[in-house]
Amino acid sequence: MKLKTLKDLEFAPPYAGDGEEHYCYVNQLKTEAIKWVKFTEECRERTKKEPAPSEKDRALFLAMMDGEIMVLTNFFNITEEDLK
Repeated sequence: MKLKTLKDLEFAPPYAGDGEEHYCYVNQLKTEAIKWVKFTEECRERTKKEPAPSEKDRALFLAMMDGEIMVLTNFFNITEEDLK
């Protein structure tokens, strides 16, 4: 299965949910994803410096954060320029 990026997605017109119209704003989604990537990168740097119960635990936490960053940057087409 190939993951889609924002460029691949086609957004449907708004639909009626609980009486309000709901929209999907691509720029808002990407902005939020950029915030999450920056936050996760900061957490990753702190995890490298702080004591951990074991090196195995530290490696696991770092791998999970790397995975989160990778998924977000690939799905939302986030570049290094976006992260500045």
